[in-house]
Amino acid sequence: MTTNEAQICETCAQDVVNCIQTFIDVLRNEFPTAVSSKQPNIPNQLMLYNRMEDEGLVRRVESIMTAQEDKLGKMPAAYQNRNVTGVSSSIKDNERHQLVHNVLLPLVRLLTQCYSILDQMPSSQPTPTENKSGQKKKKPAPPAGMLSIQNYTDIACLLEFLVLANILPYLDANVMISAQDRIQYHLPKSLAGRIPRAALAWRSMQDDNMSIAEKSIELLTTSTTISSLVVLDRFKPMLLPRHLSDLYAAIFQAEQWKEARRVQSDIAHLYSTLGLQPTSKLNPLLQAKAYQAMLLRGTKSPAWLRQKVSSLLSQLACTDLFSIIQVFCPTQEAAMASQRLGRALAGTPSKKALVQQMLGLVQVTFPTNGEISGPAVSILETVWAVLNQWSPDMIHSELIELWEKSIMETGTRGNQTIHATVRQIGALFSFVPNASSSLKVLQQIPKSIILPQLVRLGSMSSIFACHARDDAKQALHWISQAICSVAQSTMIGNVAVSAEALMAIAWVHSLEPSSWDLSGKEYYILDSESQSSSAKCVECLGIRQSDARILDSKRIIEHGSRRVDVLLETTYAAHEQNEGSTRLKGLCCRIFRLILEVYLSKSTKKSLSASSSMVPIFSLPILFERCSPEDLLLGDASNATALLSLIKMSLTSVENRHKRTAINEGASTMLESPLAMEDGLAEGLFELKKVVTMHHTANQTSSSLVFGLDDDEDFASVIQIASIMLSLLVSVLEFGSTLRSPDEEAMLHSFLPILESLSQLNENSSNAIPSHIEESRTEIADIAAYALSLIASRSAPQTREAGRLDSQSSYDALKNIIMQSENDLRSAEPPIRARGIVELGRLARGYLGIIAKENSSNGKKSLINVQENESESSNEFTINFVVNEILRLSIGALGDKESYVYLAAVQTIVSVGDMRPKKLIPLVASIVVTGKWQLDSPETECQSMILTGEQRIKLAEALIFIIKRRAVVEEYVPTLISLMTFGDERAKQHPDEAEDPLFRSETHKYFMTDTKQDAGEYEPSQKELWEEKDIRLKTGGPIFKAEEIDVVRAARASVLAVLVSKSAPKTIASNCAFLVRLINDTLVLETSRSVCRAIATLARALYESALRELEEVLAASETASAQMVTTRASIPFTVALVSSDEEVLQSSLVGKSTGGLTISQHTLSDPATSARCKEALAFRQQAEENGLFASARFVLSQDLANRDYPQVLRVLKSDADMGVTVELSIE
Repeated sequence: MTTNEAQICETCAQDVVNCIQTFIDVLRNEFPTAVSSKQPNIPNQLMLYNRMEDEGLVRRVESIMTAQEDKLGKMPAAYQNRNVTGVSSSIKDNERHQLVHNVLLPLVRLLTQCYSILDQMPSSQPTPTENKSGQKKKKPAPPAGMLSIQNYTDIACLLEFLVLANILPYLDANVMISAQDRIQYHLPKSLAGRIPRAALAWRSMQDDNMSIAEKSIELLTTSTTISSLVVLDRFKPMLLPRHLSDLYAAIFQAEQWKEARRVQSDIAHLYSTLGLQPTSKLNPLLQAKAYQAMLLRGTKSPAWLRQKVSSLLSQLACTDLFSIIQVFCPTQEAAMASQRLGRALAGTPSKKALVQQMLGLVQVTFPTNGEISGPAVSILETVWAVLNQWSPDMIHSELIELWEKSIMETGTRGNQTIHATVRQIGALFSFVPNASSSLKVLQQIPKSIILPQLVRLGSMSSIFACHARDDAKQALHWISQAICSVAQSTMIGNVAVSAEALMAIAWVHSLEPSSWDLSGKEYYILDSESQSSSAKCVECLGIRQSDARILDSKRIIEHGSRRVDVLLETTYAAHEQNEGSTRLKGLCCRIFRLILEVYLSKSTKKSLSASSSMVPIFSLPILFERCSPEDLLLGDASNATALLSLIKMSLTSVENRHKRTAINEGASTMLESPLAMEDGLAEGLFELKKVVTMHHTANQTSSSLVFGLDDDEDFASVIQIASIMLSLLVSVLEFGSTLRSPDEEAMLHSFLPILESLSQLNENSSNAIPSHIEESRTEIADIAAYALSLIASRSAPQTREAGRLDSQSSYDALKNIIMQSENDLRSAEPPIRARGIVELGRLARGYLGIIAKENSSNGKKSLINVQENESESSNEFTINFVVNEILRLSIGALGDKESYVYLAAVQTIVSVGDMRPKKLIPLVASIVVTGKWQLDSPETECQSMILTGEQRIKLAEALIFIIKRRAVVEEYVPTLISLMTFGDERAKQHPDEAEDPLFRSETHKYFMTDTKQDAGEYEPSQKELWEEKDIRLKTGGPIFKAEEIDVVRAARASVLAVLVSKSAPKTIASNCAFLVRLINDTLVLETSRSVCRAIATLARALYESALRELEEVLAASETASAQMVTTRASIPFTVALVSSDEEVLQSSLVGKSTGGLTISQHTLSDPATSARCKEALAFRQQAEENGLFASARFVLSQDLANRDYPQVLRVLKSDADMGVTVELSIE
C-alpha cells in the first residue's frame, strides 16, 4: 500500500471516529446524567433517530459509506449486512431498527474496514528527536490511524449501546444478567463517565413485536458486525474481553432457535472468528471468563445454555485447563468452586486429553519446599473434584493404568517420564481436600504396582544427588499420610480392612522381593553432566537389567534393607520431625504387627509365599534398632489395644501350634490366621497379592525363594516370642490400671480361651516335641494360667489392695492374706474366687518375697530378707506354714467348676513345687496315689483332706508340670516309680458288666451324632461337622463317671511316662525290667482305654530313652574324635531293656497297634492307644536300624561268656571288654 492510499484510509477512519464522537455527544445532550443515583432517568417518547437526523449524522454516515467505497473499494463480505431479508416493513420503520441499521452498524462496519487495512500496514520508521543533553534519540513513529483514549472510549460506548439495544433484549431470561443490572452495577467507570446511563437504557422504552426468525437475524447481524471489529489487533485488548460473552450469548441464542438453521453459514463464521472451533484459536482465558459470565445466574440459567457452556468448558479443558481453573476457582473460595467445576468437567468425552491436562498441571504444583501455593491448591482441588465424580473403574483405566505404564517406562538412554510420573503422584497426594470422599481414589494406589515401584525408586543407589529419589520418598510420605487419614474401611478381595491397615498391608507387600527384582531389574539415574542441580528439574531415569543368575540371598536382603530404610524415613522419621503426622505413628505399629504376624503365621489356612516370609528376615532387626518399643507396641492409641492385639497375635500362633500337636496325625482341622478375626492384616496381604498379580505380571512375587528355619527351630522362635509377650501381658495386668476402657476390657476377656488352651498339656500327643521346646511350653503354661486368673479376677470388687508384701511382714500378716484368699475361694462368684487364687499365686511364685527357691547356686542371695532378731528356725516355720496353706487351698480349688480357677490352682501348685521340690514332689505324688492328705499344720481346722477323683487327676497334671520344669529329677526316680506303681491300696472298682452296652451306645453317639442346635443358632456346614467328628475320633472318646478311677490310674502312668522321658536313661536302667513287665501286663490284661493309652505312652518313652542314649554315645564319640583320643561308651539302659524280655513287649505292642490283642469279644480297640503303640514301634525300628539293640545283645553275650570267671577277674574283664565303641548314625 502506497503512502497516498494509507493517508486516504487514515482520513476515512478519522471521519468514522468523528461520527462516533458526534453520536456520543448527542446522547450526552439528550440524556442528562443523574448525579445522586445510578438509576437512569429516561425521558418519555424520545425520538433518538430523529435527533440523529437533525444533527446530520445519518447523512454523514451515508456519505462516508459512499466515499469509502469509492476510495477503499467494496466492503468485504464478512463486514456486509447479509441478513436484511425476512424483516417486516413495520420493523424496518421502527425507531430502534432505523438507528441500529442506518447509524450504528454502518459505523462499526466502516471502522472495521478502515482498521483492518491500517493494521496490515508496516510500521513506519522512527523519527529522530533531540533530548535535553543535545543527543539525538530515535523516537518510534505513531502507528497509522492512532486513536486517543477518548476515541477508544467513544468506540467502547458505541458498542455498549449497540449490545444493550440489539443483543440483550432478544435473549431468553437469565441467559445474561439483565440490562438494568448491567447498567447499574457492571458498567466500567470509563464508560459511565462518558455515556449517560439513561442513554444505555433507551432501548427499554422501545416495544418491538418481533418473531423468533427476526430476532435471530438481528442477533446474528449484530454479533457478526461487532465480532469483526473486536477481533482486530487494534481493538482486541480493550473491547474483546468486555463483549465476548455478549457475542457468545447471541450466537448460542440464535443457534437454540430452530429458525437459525437458515443462517448456519453465519453461525459457522462466528464460531471460527470467536474461537469456538477446535481449529480456531482465541485467548483461552478470555473464553473461560466469557463462559463464566454466562453461568452467573446459576440454576436460573436455561438448561440448554448450561449444557452448551458445559460442553464448551469440557472442550476447553482438554486444551487449556489452567485457564478454566484461574477463572472459576479463585483462591479465596477454591473449595466450593472446585466442586462445581469438577462436576462440570467430569462428563468430558475425551477423558485421556483431560487427564493429560490435569497431570500436566499437577506436576508443576509439586511442592519442592513443602508449601503449597494458593493457585496450586485451586488446581489440586479441581483435579480431586473431577476424580471424585468418576467411578473406580474409570479412575483405574484412565489414571492408574497410565501411571503404572509411565513409571515402568523403559528406554535405552533413559527418559523423563518416570520422574514426571513421580511428581504427578506426589503432588496429587500432597493435598487431599477430603480424604473420606476421595477413598475410591486413595484405595487404588495400594492395590496397584505404583507403591512398590515408588519404594524401589526411593531406594535406588546412586552416588549423585538424585531429586527423583527424594521426590519418590516424599510421595510415599504423602500417600501414607493421606490414606491413613481415612476413617472408612475398604475391601481387598473379600476382606474388609481399615484404611490404615490397607496402607500397612501395601507397605509390607512393597518390601517383598518381586519377580521384577529377581529378574535383575533396577532403576538408575543418568550420570550426565547436563543434569541440572535445580530442585525443579525433571531428571532422566532408566531401567537396567542385571544377570539374574548373580542374585543371591545376600543381595536380595541388602535391597530389602534399603527398602526398609525408605519405609522408616517416610513414615517413622517423618512422624518424629512433624508432630502433625501422628497418624503415621499408628501405621508403623501396624506394619510391625503385620511383619511379626507373617513371621508367626508360617502355616495358616492361606499360607503366604516364600517372598513374604523373607520380609521379617531383613525388616525386624532394622525395626527393633531404629524404632522405640513404645511406637512399635502401642502405636498412636491412647490405650493398650494395639499392644494387646500384638500379644494376642503371638499367643494365638502358639495356640494353633499347640492344637496341631494335640490332634493326632491325619486330622484335617484347618487353623485360622492369628489376626483373621481382628483386623485382617494377614488375610488382607494375601488378597492384595492376588489382586496385584492378577493384572501385573511384572510385580508378581516369586515362589522359588527358599529361606528360613526348619519347623522345630521356627516353633522354638515362636515359643520364645510368645513367652515374652505373655510376660508382657502379666505386667500389664499386674502393674496397669485396675479398670481400663471397654475396648481394652473386651480385648482382655478375649484372651480367656487362648490362655485356657495354653495352660494345659496333652501328654498323649502323637507328635514328639523336642525337649527345649517342651520346657518352654511348660513355662508358658504356668504364666498363661496365672494371666488367666488375673483377667478373670478383674471384675471382682476391690476389698483390699493387691501389692507386694513387705519383706519384714509378721506371721500374723501372712495368716491374714491366706485367710482372705480362703474366704475368696469360698465365694459363689467366680471372679472373687479367681482373685483368691491370684493371691495364692503371688505367694507361690515368690512375688511377695516369702518363699525362697531351694538349691540356689552361684552364690545368689535368697529372696528372704530375714530380720536380725529372728531365728532361722522361725523363718523356716513360716515358710512351711505358707507352703502347706498354699497347697491345701490350691488342692481345694482343683475341684472348682470354672476352668480359669482350677487351671490357676494347678500352676500355683507347680510354682510351689518349683520353689520347694524336695518337700512337694514326694508329697504331691503320695496325695495323687492315695487320694488323701494328713495335714501337719496346727493352724488348720481340718486335719485331713480326702480328694475326689477329679482333684487327683488335676493334681497329677500339676505333678507332671513340676517334673517337666525341674532340670534334674533323677533323685526322685525311685520314689516316684514306687509310689505311682504300688502306692494305692484301694482295689480297682470294676463297673457292672450291664453298663458296658450303655457305655458303648453313648460312645457311639458321641462319635457319630451331630451336635443339636437350638432354634435360631448357627448351623455348622457339613464340612465343619466332619471336622468335628474327626477331632472327636482322634481324642479317644468320652470319660464316664464309673471310669474315673481308671483315669486316675492313667494319670499315674502318665507321670511315669514323663518321668522316664525327663530322666537320664542310665537312671532308669535299674527299673527297666519292672517297667517292661508293667507295660506288657497292662497291654495284655487291662480293659480300660485311658490306662492302656497312658501305658502305651510309657512304652514310647522307653524306646525314646534308648534313642536319647544313642545320641549321648554319638556325641561322646564325636567329641573324642575331635580331640583325637580313644573312648569307650556304655549303653546300660539299652542293655537293661534288651535283657528285660523286650521282644515280648514288642509283640504286645504289635498286637495292640493292630487291634488284635483283646481279652474280651466286647472290648473295642482304641485308636489313640493304637497310635501310641505304632509310635513306640517306630522308635524301636529306628534304634534297631542304627544297631543299638545289636550292640546291647553283644554286651549281654559277653557278660554271659564271662559268667564262669571268678568275681575279681570278671570285674577286671568287664572294665576292659564291656565298653563298646559305637560308630553309628541316626538317619
